[in-house]
Amino acid sequence: MAPATPRAGLRISPAIHPIGVPTRAACEAAVALGISLDALDRGATETPDPIDLELRPGAVALITGPSGAGKSTLLRAIAAEARDRDWTVIEDETPRVRAALRSARATVDLLGADARRAMRALARAGLGEAGVFVRRARELSEGQRARLRLALAMERARRAAQRSSADTTLLSMDEFASGLDRVTACAVARLVTRFAGESGVRVVLASARDDLETATDAPEIISIDAPGQARVTRVRSRLDRWPVGVRLVEGAISDYDALAALHYRAGRPATAALTLTARDERTNDIAGVLVVSHPTLNAAWRDHAWPGRFSGPDRRRAARRLNRELRCVSRVIVDPRYRSLGIARGLVRAYLDRPLTPRTEAVAAMGAVCPFFEAAGMRRVDTPPSERDRRLLETLEDAGLARWRLATPRAAWDCVTRAGHADRVERALRAWAMKSRASRDALRRPIQDLFARACRDVGSSTVAYVSDRNPSEPSADAAA
Repeated sequence: MAPATPRAGLRISPAIHPIGVPTRAACEAAVALGISLDALDRGATETPDPIDLELRPGAVALITGPSGAGKSTLLRAIAAEARDRDWTVIEDETPRVRAALRSARATVDLLGADARRAMRALARAGLGEAGVFVRRARELSEGQRARLRLALAMERARRAAQRSSADTTLLSMDEFASGLDRVTACAVARLVTRFAGESGVRVVLASARDDLETATDAPEIISIDAPGQARVTRVRSRLDRWPVGVRLVEGAISDYDALAALHYRAGRPATAALTLTARDERTNDIAGVLVVSHPTLNAAWRDHAWPGRFSGPDRRRAARRLNRELRCVSRVIVDPRYRSLGIARGLVRAYLDRPLTPRTEAVAAMGAVCPFFEAAGMRRVDTPPSERDRRLLETLEDAGLARWRLATPRAAWDCVTRAGHADRVERALRAWAMKSRASRDALRRPIQDLFARACRDVGSSTVAYVSDRNPSEPSADAAA
């Protein structure tokens, strides 16, 4: 039998809380203040008017009001009504979640056995950092722990929606964004809004903050005043294309330097043709930065993106065309406080609106985890390993070294040495380094350093992204 279609809207009858039999101390306090507990009890037992909520699939409802006004009570009543309808209610604060946040396990281990899926779930919550993936949950900052709590709740809600239906899944969050600074709170609120829209799950948030209405884009605001009276306000979408309170300017490479330590592969790009900077209008803090560079001469995947355009027998002519027609988005970094606001996507889109050259490329190991290049309009091109990388990987595999072990080069080299394969691997390493100008300088260093360099380079699964300002441009066969 097909499941019943959930009826639209919820009617919530707020709970009443009679005082009950008062203690002597309570009576003494009332007498001292000149108040009547009988009158208070009558007021507390008056039945409040019911609250009608549309609570549309894929939308956020926000309960606001001062502490003690009854936000948590109303949130529980909404969850109870949803359960009465056989909906699945997911809460972000449960004993299991609290245990996970105190866990000594790596953060990436908390979202299932599939590492790539776990990384995507963490990245969706604004935790797309290599350092966060491998760090213990209890070692994270307060803001990171708040995002991890959201990642866990959203993943549970996503799975519940897949098992049954998004229409019958409700994500409930109390004390939402409490304890977070303004920027992080707004970023986390925007994150939840995007999750709701993408998954179709209904979301209800309760928060004492008064700065989340725009960030959540909630079509329904339930405002509760100090006496506990609730008022529902319905509004239209307020989200803009570019994050509110953030402005985009042409910056300098020093802006990149300010955030460089946050990049999973720190270090300046070899060249910097243009820097775009997103700044917080209130504080002038750097929220994010994008650097555009000249392209490297060789990239095997370019022929998949632009067949014959940048290759051919005349290598000088191909190099001139490459420098004239192509620039590379070499770095995109967003301050962790501003993640989930769409700043990375906005920076890329802003550059693509007015690129320096007809074609743009980007190569990112994080591409499969944080797909903001695709969201900005770039086209994904899978990058098979180069011939030199493939040969080295085959040698390492034949030596009994699984690819995941390349994350710990010292331990991996010890395994190779103990297995008696050190000489064979060293020969393969030197042949690998000789085939690229970028790695030849590593030949002068100890073999363990060369091995560590190779582990970093051949172990990652990079993804390329390309964009054409003028896709109808003549092919490579035409004169350039």
